Amino acid sequence: MASFFFTCAFLHVFLADFGHPRFSRFFRTWMFSDPGVIFLSWAAIFLIFLNFQQGFVGVQKYLYDRSFQEPFLAAVILLLCSTRPLVVLAQKLAMKVAGFFHGIFGMPQSVAIYVSLLWITPLLGSLLTEIVAMSLATSLFLVFFASRKRALGFYSASLGLLWVNVSIGGVITPYAAPCVLMVSRAWGWDFSFMMHHFVFKSIAASLVSVLALAYWYRKELHSTEELLIEKEVPFWVQGIQILFLTFFLRHTAHGWWGKWGLLGLYLIFWKCTRKYQGSISAAFKQAFQVGGFLTALIILNGFPGEEMEAILKTASPQQVYLGSIFLTSFLDNVVLTHLGTQIPGLSETTRYYLVAGGIVGGGLTLFANAPNMLGYQVLKKKFPELKSWQCSVGALVPTLIAIFFFWKSSFL
Repeated sequence: MASFFFTCAFLHVFLADFGHPRFSRFFRTWMFSDPGVIFLSWAAIFLIFLNFQQGFVGVQKYLYDRSFQEPFLAAVILLLCSTRPLVVLAQKLAMKVAGFFHGIFGMPQSVAIYVSLLWITPLLGSLLTEIVAMSLATSLFLVFFASRKRALGFYSASLGLLWVNVSIGGVITPYAAPCVLMVSRAWGWDFSFMMHHFVFKSIAASLVSVLALAYWYRKELHSTEELLIEKEVPFWVQGIQILFLTFFLRHTAHGWWGKWGLLGLYLIFWKCTRKYQGSISAAFKQAFQVGGFLTALIILNGFPGEEMEAILKTASPQQVYLGSIFLTSFLDNVVLTHLGTQIPGLSETTRYYLVAGGIVGGGLTLFANAPNMLGYQVLKKKFPELKSWQCSVGALVPTLIAIFFFWKSSFL
């Protein structure tokens, strides 16, 4: 039943984004138009039906069996990373990396910054988690490239590329990307395993995609405005902000009282340093939308594990790879890889292609990977006309490039 309501929510978002304005206006106004609100509404309807079917105890058990740590973490990370202290610090680092590219390869400054944001920052997801990488990359992208109006295709293609690069960039370490962390513990994948099977492919695929898109939109990039630099923020404010971010990233296993207590301490800190922080109301709204969307995805996850096991044990490795890419477009890739760990007796080749398909397909749609919604909300705030399907179209070519690089397994 959960799969049925997920399909309803998916079609609702699609119809609200796509089609003739008169046709889609009904879907944008009925239960609102934000994807996060739409999915939350359908999740609430599902829980009401579940209550009629199994009673309140059944609803409690259903929710208790699911972990909601990732939605909470995503909302808090977005809240922290969209404030001025971390944006200013990340902006300085991006300028340093762009200066290196400019000096060594002779890239124009705007192109060098574009490459550093869409190539280097996603790779940092292996160290700082994908959510942090997406939040910083999109926040800096707005700082550097949104003050002058460009073609909407430039922004949708850039976000689509960022979706793909964040997804494949989180595989350098076995602990940062949730879909890899899920299997690394169950299958014993360590740093050396990831280095041997994933790292080069991830770095090469993301670099080729960024260079191709930078060349395609070279006129947009060369006609850039003078790059804006935010006002300075005291180092001690940035340092405390980083400490809060580190605590949230490394202590997610603590109870809910600990999480809310830490969030309360941060809000007190923000209040004391608000002249350096900027507005927090917009960040709270985005955090709620992203957190609500991910919460609804978890509630509406109803993919049958028995059918998954039958498919994986009868399909060829390449069929597993392509099927995993397709399914990831509609399911969070964490769901797909988690189901894989529940199936005994999978070969190493099948395991590789299942995870590779999950990370390669993690940039295809808004639903494929948790950080995608975060990046979409950040850019949609600045460009209300941006549609999720346009970003999916922008992700097609980077996904095809990633499919090529991850096609060959060392186990074959």
